[in-house]
Amino acid sequence: MKWGLHMLLNYKIKKNLNDKQVQLLLDKLTYSIEGLEDLSYSEETNELIMKLDQSTDPDVCIQVADHLSEKVKNIRAFRTKVLTTNLNKNGELSEGGNHFNPMIRNSIDMHIENAVRNMTRKIANKMNADLRRYPSTIPLSVLQKCNYTESFPQNLYMISQFPHQLKELETVRQRGIDQNNTQLSGDALSPAVCFHCYEEMSNKRIITPAIFAIEGNCFRHEAKWRLAKHRIREFTMIELVFFGAPQEVEDVRTSIMNQVWEVFNEIGLTGSIATASDPFYFSEDAEKGQFQILSDMKYELEVNIKSDKENKNFSIASFNNVRESLAHKFNVKGVNNEVIHSGCVAFGVDRWVYALLATYGNKLEKWPSVVKSILEL
Repeated sequence: MKWGLHMLLNYKIKKNLNDKQVQLLLDKLTYSIEGLEDLSYSEETNELIMKLDQSTDPDVCIQVADHLSEKVKNIRAFRTKVLTTNLNKNGELSEGGNHFNPMIRNSIDMHIENAVRNMTRKIANKMNADLRRYPSTIPLSVLQKCNYTESFPQNLYMISQFPHQLKELETVRQRGIDQNNTQLSGDALSPAVCFHCYEEMSNKRIITPAIFAIEGNCFRHEAKWRLAKHRIREFTMIELVFFGAPQEVEDVRTSIMNQVWEVFNEIGLTGSIATASDPFYFSEDAEKGQFQILSDMKYELEVNIKSDKENKNFSIASFNNVRESLAHKFNVKGVNNEVIHSGCVAFGVDRWVYALLATYGNKLEKWPSVVKSILEL
């Protein structure tokens, strides 16, 4: 253990964990120690290196790491399979990507953002999707209905409020904000836009296939030290949500995935589509993630950006077939009361903007004409 402005704690992994289990341990520790400021793994020494603020008890960190190590050792971590790739191409991070600031959008960023929005709108129009826009807040009851709160509590931002009571409001004026004079509102900041659509369709009997194109702001409680140009706490998401018979849902997902992959290649981005799973926090839910991978329920489009200074790979879209699970939870059925399936395709708009800037720079006049033509820039 080293001391300074921060504490460096070297934790020797006592369990015999494979590389996938080590990654699971890192992912879970990220959201399990509030005073954690950085986390890495040394394969050479089989140690976790934790950077802690001075208010954090290292003994508690060791206890948490021991507990999570015990949990993940029994998880069978399946490797993902690549559906398609163009990684033989060479990606290069340009100066434009270095200048990208996800917290402040300039005119160039906004032009590219609108181009990405139009790209997804074209796909939505081909699929005859109905357009929707929902609020940035969502009732906790909706998130509880789909088990989001119990599966992904690490992601949630709850909304607090001051009670409409004279005495309480006078206290705020005199003493300022105090946790003791706030209360939970019953709403959260929306972690994904698709849940609004399921709530709208709740208890309805619909003609299928039914497809909805949705745009909204989403919020996830990322660990502060993990924030980066591709990982932010507030972001724009566009989703295509679709309902139908099992084969209809799979056909829609496949069609959209093929269209996105075609555009991805046409605009010169480099990456791959592979099986993936959602970031379930609790080890007891690991089987759900394993089932997603083994059943091809979730694919992610991961963009690859390379340079001498950075080597980044991150997801910019996901393609999900959740089968009957969410339609069942929200009691959505076909017009003849038949059980239906559903799925969604999600685009991280901010990440697409960053990927394009990282590939071509922030001077649009220097972008390849074919790319500008496809994106209508």
